[in-house]
Amino acid sequence: LDEDRRSLSSSLLYMGSLDIRDSRTTTRNISETSVSSNFSLFLPVLGFQFHHEFVREGWLFVSDAGGGRRVHITVAKLLRLTVTHSPRDTAPLFDGHWIV
Repeated sequence: LDEDRRSLSSSLLYMGSLDIRDSRTTTRNISETSVSSNFSLFLPVLGFQFHHEFVREGWLFVSDAGGGRRVHITVAKLLRLTVTHSPRDTAPLFDGHWIV
């Protein structure tokens, strides 16, 4: 693993199906966990196929919602990798758009 990739943390982000209980908001359950450098070897064993890779760059805001619940809001841009498996070589996936 080269020095550039070692300095970046990797995480696995599972996004559940949409939860539309209230027509004013759209939410979905998301689970995120840190992973080791060999996660890309493990996932195909579970039957997953590589689809695409991207870098998420932005901010994470955390608020205590009371009752032991925490709300996380991410404001980020998605960047596509211009060179496969090289997270230092990126370009915007959507110009001028932020994901909240």
